[in-house]
Amino acid sequence: MSLNLGSIAVKVLENYDFNNKISGNMISIANRARLSVENWTKATIGSTSIDEKYEPVIVAQTALMSFTGEQTEGTDKNVRLGEFSVTQSTNNSIVMQLKKDVKDELKSLGRGAPATQTFFS
Repeated sequence: MSLNLGSIAVKVLENYDFNNKISGNMISIANRARLSVENWTKATIGSTSIDEKYEPVIVAQTALMSFTGEQTEGTDKNVRLGEFSVTQSTNNSIVMQLKKDVKDELKSLGRGAPATQTFFS
């Protein structure tokens, strides 16, 4: 099953409770996360047919970008991870965990060779 930016945004919104300003921009944030992963892996990742192997890192990167966007704006938020919920005071630990998750997922995907190495290898 392939995913799209809308389904990535829905997965993030199902697991995290962001303010309406962030929620309204979630597809745009998911697209930036997709491009980030695409740049890292050097793979072509379409916005309407995202391979499942990229789902965990794009979802985590979207959530991370959303959290850091809210922190930059200084908005208050509560976060819900399934039945577990936290308040503003514990959000920094969630951001740190998301950063670790993104880093680990990117490492597992591997970094693509720069285009010059691909053409001349």
